[in-house]
Amino acid sequence: MKCLLKPPHHLTIRLGKCRVRYRENYQEGQGGNRFDQAAFQTFRRMPHIGCDGGAVRRQVCANGVEMTSTPPGNKPDRQRLLQAAAEALVNAEKVRQPIAPLSLSMPDLNESEAYEIARRRTAAIGKTSIGYKLGYTSAAMRAQMGVTEPNYGVLLAGSEVPQNETVSLGELIHPLLEPEITFLMGRDLAGPEIGREEAWRAVAAVMGSLEIVDTRYESYKFSAVDNISDNSSAARFVLGDRIERNDTGDLGNVPVRFEKDGTQIEVGKGSDAMGDPVLALAWLANKLVECGSGIRAGELIMTGGLTKAHPAEAGSQFTARFEGIGAVTAQF
Repeated sequence: MKCLLKPPHHLTIRLGKCRVRYRENYQEGQGGNRFDQAAFQTFRRMPHIGCDGGAVRRQVCANGVEMTSTPPGNKPDRQRLLQAAAEALVNAEKVRQPIAPLSLSMPDLNESEAYEIARRRTAAIGKTSIGYKLGYTSAAMRAQMGVTEPNYGVLLAGSEVPQNETVSLGELIHPLLEPEITFLMGRDLAGPEIGREEAWRAVAAVMGSLEIVDTRYESYKFSAVDNISDNSSAARFVLGDRIERNDTGDLGNVPVRFEKDGTQIEVGKGSDAMGDPVLALAWLANKLVECGSGIRAGELIMTGGLTKAHPAEAGSQFTARFEGIGAVTAQF
Protein backbone atom coordinates (compact mmCIF):
# COMPACT_ATOMS: atom_id res chain seq x y z
CA MET A 1 0.00 0.00 0.00
CA LYS A 2 1.15 3.58 -0.65
CA CYS A 3 -0.25 6.35 1.49
CA LEU A 4 1.77 9.49 1.03
CA LEU A 5 2.50 12.09 3.66
CA LYS A 6 4.11 15.29 2.50
CA PRO A 7 6.06 17.76 4.63
CA PRO A 8 5.69 19.85 6.67
CA HIS A 9 3.11 17.52 8.28
CA HIS A 10 3.87 14.44 10.32
CA LEU A 11 1.87 11.50 11.65
CA THR A 12 -0.59 11.82 14.50
CA ILE A 13 1.11 8.73 15.95
CA ARG A 14 3.54 10.50 18.22
CA LEU A 15 3.14 8.33 21.31
CA GLY A 16 6.52 6.77 21.85
CA LYS A 17 6.58 3.21 20.63
CA CYS A 18 3.73 3.74 18.17
CA ARG A 19 5.89 6.29 16.44
CA VAL A 20 9.02 4.18 16.75
CA ARG A 21 7.35 1.16 15.24
CA TYR A 22 6.29 3.15 12.23
CA ARG A 23 9.74 4.57 11.83
CA GLU A 24 11.04 1.04 11.82
CA ASN A 25 8.47 -0.04 9.26
CA TYR A 26 8.53 2.64 6.61
CA GLN A 27 10.84 3.41 3.75
CA GLU A 28 11.43 6.64 1.97
CA GLY A 29 9.53 6.32 -1.29
CA GLN A 30 9.18 8.47 -4.32
CA GLY A 31 6.99 11.37 -3.28
CA GLY A 32 6.60 10.31 0.34
CA ASN A 33 6.73 7.47 2.85
CA ARG A 34 5.48 3.93 2.20
CA PHE A 35 3.98 2.12 5.20
CA ASP A 36 3.55 -1.64 5.40
CA GLN A 37 0.29 -3.31 6.38
CA ALA A 38 1.87 -5.39 9.16
CA ALA A 39 2.95 -2.25 10.99
CA PHE A 40 -0.50 -0.75 10.72
CA GLN A 41 -2.18 -3.90 12.01
CA THR A 42 0.17 -3.84 15.03
CA PHE A 43 -0.82 -0.25 15.70
CA ARG A 44 -4.53 -0.98 15.44
CA ARG A 45 -4.29 -3.35 18.40
CA MET A 46 -2.85 -0.65 20.64
CA PRO A 47 -5.04 1.61 22.83
CA HIS A 48 -6.60 4.26 20.59
CA ILE A 49 -5.05 7.24 22.33
CA GLY A 50 -4.15 10.23 20.18
CA CYS A 51 -1.94 13.24 20.69
CA ASP A 52 -4.95 15.30 21.64
CA GLY A 53 -5.98 12.79 24.33
CA GLY A 54 -8.79 11.42 22.19
CA ALA A 55 -9.09 8.62 19.69
CA VAL A 56 -6.37 8.35 17.07
CA ARG A 57 -7.82 9.65 13.82
CA ARG A 58 -7.75 7.45 10.73
CA GLN A 59 -9.11 7.85 7.27
CA VAL A 60 -9.22 5.56 4.25
CA CYS A 61 -7.45 6.70 1.09
CA ALA A 62 -7.98 5.26 -2.34
CA ASN A 63 -5.21 2.69 -2.07
CA GLY A 64 -5.18 1.79 1.62
CA VAL A 65 -5.35 3.28 5.10
CA GLU A 66 -3.78 6.63 5.84
CA MET A 67 -3.10 8.05 9.28
CA THR A 68 -4.32 11.62 9.55
CA SER A 69 -1.42 14.06 9.70
CA THR A 70 -1.03 17.09 11.95
CA PRO A 71 1.24 20.13 11.81
CA PRO A 72 4.64 19.75 13.52
CA GLY A 73 5.01 21.27 16.96
CA ASN A 74 1.57 20.15 18.09
CA LYS A 75 2.78 18.35 21.23
CA PRO A 76 0.38 16.13 23.17
CA ASP A 77 -1.12 17.37 26.40
CA ARG A 78 0.25 14.86 28.89
CA GLN A 79 -2.57 15.22 31.39
CA ARG A 80 -5.22 14.65 28.76
CA LEU A 81 -3.24 11.66 27.57
CA LEU A 82 -3.25 10.14 31.07
CA GLN A 83 -7.00 10.74 31.28
CA ALA A 84 -7.53 9.03 27.94
CA ALA A 85 -5.50 6.05 29.15
CA ALA A 86 -7.64 5.80 32.29
CA GLU A 87 -10.84 5.95 30.24
CA ALA A 88 -9.54 3.25 27.89
CA LEU A 89 -9.05 0.93 30.87
CA VAL A 90 -12.49 1.75 32.27
CA ASN A 91 -14.12 1.00 28.93
CA ALA A 92 -12.15 -2.24 28.53
CA GLU A 93 -13.58 -3.49 31.82
CA LYS A 94 -17.08 -2.24 31.05
CA VAL A 95 -17.42 -3.94 27.67
CA ARG A 96 -15.04 -6.83 28.49
CA GLN A 97 -12.82 -6.02 25.54
CA PRO A 98 -9.16 -6.02 26.63
CA ILE A 99 -6.64 -3.58 25.20
CA ALA A 100 -2.94 -3.78 24.48
CA PRO A 101 -0.64 -2.65 27.33
CA LEU A 102 -0.37 1.12 27.61
CA SER A 103 3.44 0.95 27.55
CA LEU A 104 3.32 -0.10 23.90
CA SER A 105 1.98 3.31 22.96
CA MET A 106 3.53 5.17 25.91
CA PRO A 107 7.02 3.68 26.40
CA ASP A 108 8.03 6.70 28.49
CA LEU A 109 5.22 6.07 31.00
CA ASN A 110 6.70 6.24 34.51
CA GLU A 111 5.54 4.96 37.88
CA SER A 112 4.16 8.29 39.09
CA GLU A 113 2.07 8.68 35.95
CA ALA A 114 0.91 5.07 36.20
CA TYR A 115 -0.48 5.66 39.70
CA GLU A 116 -2.12 8.84 38.39
CA ILE A 117 -3.82 6.83 35.63
CA ALA A 118 -5.01 4.35 38.27
CA ARG A 119 -6.45 7.17 40.40
CA ARG A 120 -8.22 8.65 37.40
CA ARG A 121 -9.57 5.21 36.51
CA THR A 122 -10.97 4.81 40.04
CA ALA A 123 -12.54 8.27 39.91
CA ALA A 124 -14.16 7.49 36.55
CA ILE A 125 -15.65 4.26 37.89
CA GLY A 126 -17.18 6.24 40.74
CA LYS A 127 -17.08 3.59 43.47
CA THR A 128 -15.85 4.14 47.02
CA SER A 129 -12.45 2.83 48.03
CA ILE A 130 -12.63 0.32 50.90
CA GLY A 131 -8.94 -0.53 51.17
CA TYR A 132 -5.86 -1.59 49.24
CA LYS A 133 -4.34 -4.64 47.62
CA LEU A 134 -0.64 -5.29 47.10
CA GLY A 135 0.98 -6.81 44.04
CA TYR A 136 4.46 -8.16 43.29
CA THR A 137 5.07 -8.91 46.96
CA SER A 138 6.88 -12.11 45.95
CA ALA A 139 10.63 -11.69 45.34
CA ALA A 140 10.52 -14.36 42.66
CA MET A 141 7.73 -12.55 40.80
CA ARG A 142 9.58 -9.22 41.02
CA ALA A 143 12.69 -10.83 39.58
CA GLN A 144 10.67 -12.44 36.79
CA MET A 145 9.03 -9.13 35.85
CA GLY A 146 12.19 -7.06 36.28
CA VAL A 147 10.76 -4.75 38.96
CA THR A 148 12.43 -3.70 42.19
CA GLU A 149 9.49 -3.25 44.55
CA PRO A 150 5.83 -4.21 45.02
CA ASN A 151 2.93 -2.06 43.89
CA TYR A 152 -0.59 -1.43 45.12
CA GLY A 153 -4.12 -0.91 43.89
CA VAL A 154 -7.36 0.06 45.60
CA LEU A 155 -10.23 -2.22 46.60
CA LEU A 156 -13.58 -0.83 45.50
CA ALA A 157 -17.00 -1.16 47.07
CA GLY A 158 -18.91 -4.01 45.47
CA SER A 159 -15.78 -6.05 44.74
CA GLU A 160 -16.23 -8.46 47.63
CA VAL A 161 -18.06 -11.69 46.83
CA PRO A 162 -19.51 -13.55 49.86
CA GLN A 163 -18.43 -17.18 50.22
CA ASN A 164 -21.99 -18.42 49.76
CA GLU A 165 -22.38 -16.67 46.39
CA THR A 166 -21.10 -17.61 42.95
CA VAL A 167 -18.51 -15.37 41.30
CA SER A 168 -19.92 -14.14 37.99
CA LEU A 169 -17.56 -14.90 35.12
CA GLY A 170 -19.79 -12.82 32.87
CA GLU A 171 -18.41 -9.67 34.53
CA LEU A 172 -14.74 -10.63 34.07
CA ILE A 173 -12.31 -11.06 31.18
CA HIS A 174 -9.69 -13.66 32.15
CA PRO A 175 -9.69 -14.05 35.95
CA LEU A 176 -6.95 -15.69 38.00
CA LEU A 177 -7.08 -16.63 41.71
CA GLU A 178 -4.44 -16.53 44.42
CA PRO A 179 -4.55 -16.97 48.21
CA GLU A 180 -3.64 -14.03 50.44
CA ILE A 181 -3.65 -12.90 54.06
CA THR A 182 -5.87 -9.84 54.57
CA PHE A 183 -5.96 -7.35 57.43
CA LEU A 184 -8.87 -5.35 58.80
CA MET A 185 -7.41 -2.13 60.15
CA GLY A 186 -8.30 -1.05 63.68
CA ARG A 187 -6.64 2.36 63.52
CA ASP A 188 -5.15 4.78 61.02
CA LEU A 189 -1.63 4.09 59.80
CA ALA A 190 0.41 6.68 57.94
CA GLY A 191 4.09 6.80 57.06
CA PRO A 192 6.86 7.59 56.78
CA GLU A 193 9.12 5.27 58.78
CA ILE A 194 6.44 2.82 59.81
CA GLY A 195 8.03 -0.35 61.18
CA ARG A 196 6.65 -3.83 61.73
CA GLU A 197 5.54 -3.35 65.33
CA GLU A 198 3.68 -0.12 64.67
CA ALA A 199 1.99 -1.65 61.64
CA TRP A 200 0.93 -4.72 63.62
CA ARG A 201 -0.57 -2.62 66.42
CA ALA A 202 -2.82 -0.92 63.86
CA VAL A 203 -4.38 -4.25 62.79
CA ALA A 204 -7.73 -5.29 64.30
CA ALA A 205 -8.27 -8.68 62.63
CA VAL A 206 -6.73 -11.15 60.20
CA MET A 207 -8.51 -13.12 57.47
CA GLY A 208 -7.61 -15.75 54.95
CA SER A 209 -8.73 -14.58 51.52
CA LEU A 210 -8.80 -15.27 47.81
CA GLU A 211 -8.05 -12.49 45.39
CA ILE A 212 -9.50 -12.68 41.89
CA VAL A 213 -7.29 -10.63 39.61
CA ASP A 214 -8.43 -9.75 36.10
CA THR A 215 -6.19 -7.63 33.91
CA ARG A 216 -7.86 -5.34 31.41
CA TYR A 217 -5.01 -6.05 28.98
CA GLU A 218 -4.99 -8.73 26.31
CA SER A 219 -2.85 -11.06 28.40
CA TYR A 220 -0.83 -11.15 31.61
CA LYS A 221 2.28 -10.07 29.73
CA PHE A 222 2.78 -6.45 30.68
CA SER A 223 5.24 -4.12 32.38
CA ALA A 224 5.14 -2.90 35.97
CA VAL A 225 3.72 0.49 34.96
CA ASP A 226 1.01 -1.24 32.93
CA ASN A 227 0.01 -3.23 36.00
CA ILE A 228 -0.02 -0.14 38.22
CA SER A 229 -2.15 1.78 35.70
CA ASP A 230 -4.60 -1.13 35.69
CA ASN A 231 -5.04 -0.87 39.48
CA SER A 232 -2.75 -3.88 39.98
CA SER A 233 -5.32 -6.05 38.14
CA ALA A 234 -7.77 -5.78 41.07
CA ALA A 235 -11.21 -7.23 40.31
CA ARG A 236 -12.94 -9.31 43.04
CA PHE A 237 -12.09 -10.91 46.38
CA VAL A 238 -13.51 -13.39 48.87
CA LEU A 239 -12.85 -13.19 52.62
CA GLY A 240 -12.76 -15.90 55.25
CA ASP A 241 -13.69 -15.56 58.92
CA ARG A 242 -12.17 -12.75 60.98
CA ILE A 243 -9.58 -13.76 63.57
CA GLU A 244 -8.70 -11.23 66.22
CA ARG A 245 -5.11 -10.04 65.95
CA ASN A 246 -4.10 -11.38 69.37
CA ASP A 247 -5.45 -14.83 68.49
CA THR A 248 -2.97 -15.31 65.65
CA GLY A 249 0.63 -16.44 65.73
CA ASP A 250 3.60 -15.56 63.52
CA LEU A 251 1.92 -14.85 60.19
CA GLY A 252 5.17 -15.28 58.30
CA ASN A 253 5.14 -18.97 59.28
CA VAL A 254 1.49 -19.62 58.41
CA PRO A 255 1.27 -22.27 55.66
CA VAL A 256 -1.51 -22.24 53.08
CA ARG A 257 -2.78 -25.08 50.89
CA PHE A 258 -4.40 -23.91 47.69
CA GLU A 259 -6.95 -26.29 46.13
CA LYS A 260 -8.93 -26.36 42.91
CA ASP A 261 -11.94 -28.68 42.72
CA GLY A 262 -10.71 -30.55 45.79
CA THR A 263 -7.17 -31.15 44.48
CA GLN A 264 -4.17 -29.37 45.96
CA ILE A 265 -2.47 -27.25 43.30
CA GLU A 266 -0.10 -25.05 45.31
CA VAL A 267 1.46 -24.68 48.74
CA GLY A 268 2.56 -21.31 50.08
CA LYS A 269 3.56 -19.54 53.26
CA GLY A 270 2.92 -16.15 54.83
CA SER A 271 6.57 -15.25 54.34
CA ASP A 272 6.00 -15.34 50.56
CA ALA A 273 4.55 -11.83 50.95
CA MET A 274 7.67 -9.72 51.49
CA GLY A 275 8.94 -12.08 54.17
CA ASP A 276 5.97 -11.27 56.44
CA PRO A 277 2.48 -9.92 55.61
CA VAL A 278 2.93 -7.33 58.37
CA LEU A 279 6.05 -6.01 56.62
CA ALA A 280 3.97 -5.75 53.46
CA LEU A 281 1.47 -3.63 55.41
CA ALA A 282 4.27 -1.38 56.69
CA TRP A 283 5.62 -1.00 53.16
CA LEU A 284 2.21 0.15 51.93
CA ALA A 285 1.84 2.74 54.70
CA ASN A 286 5.23 4.19 53.81
CA LYS A 287 4.60 4.07 50.05
CA LEU A 288 1.31 5.96 50.32
CA VAL A 289 3.22 8.97 51.65
CA GLU A 290 4.27 9.65 48.07
CA CYS A 291 0.70 10.59 47.15
CA GLY A 292 -0.08 12.27 50.47
CA SER A 293 -2.28 9.45 51.66
CA GLY A 294 -2.41 6.78 54.34
CA ILE A 295 -4.34 3.78 55.58
CA ARG A 296 -7.56 4.41 57.51
CA ALA A 297 -9.24 2.47 60.28
CA GLY A 298 -11.84 0.07 58.89
CA GLU A 299 -10.04 -0.48 55.59
CA LEU A 300 -9.07 -3.88 54.23
CA ILE A 301 -5.48 -4.56 53.20
CA MET A 302 -4.76 -7.58 51.01
CA THR A 303 -1.07 -8.25 51.49
CA GLY A 304 -0.19 -10.12 48.28
CA GLY A 305 -0.38 -13.54 46.69
CA LEU A 306 1.27 -16.46 48.45
CA THR A 307 1.30 -18.81 45.44
CA LYS A 308 1.08 -18.61 41.68
CA ALA A 309 -2.29 -17.45 40.36
CA HIS A 310 -4.53 -19.97 38.61
CA PRO A 311 -7.29 -19.44 36.01
CA ALA A 312 -10.96 -19.87 36.84
CA GLU A 313 -13.55 -21.60 34.65
CA ALA A 314 -17.30 -21.99 34.95
CA GLY A 315 -18.10 -24.58 37.59
CA SER A 316 -14.67 -24.52 39.23
CA GLN A 317 -14.19 -24.15 42.97
CA PHE A 318 -11.10 -22.83 44.75
CA THR A 319 -10.28 -23.20 48.44
CA ALA A 320 -7.36 -21.79 50.42
CA ARG A 321 -6.67 -23.44 53.80
CA PHE A 322 -4.59 -21.28 56.15
CA GLU A 323 -3.24 -23.00 59.25
CA GLY A 324 -4.55 -21.24 62.35
CA ILE A 325 -6.66 -18.80 60.30
CA GLY A 326 -9.17 -21.03 58.57
CA ALA A 327 -10.36 -21.76 55.05
CA VAL A 328 -11.96 -19.61 52.37
CA THR A 329 -13.74 -20.79 49.21
CA ALA A 330 -14.68 -19.18 45.89
CA GLN A 331 -17.23 -20.82 43.59
CA PHE A 332 -17.57 -20.06 39.87
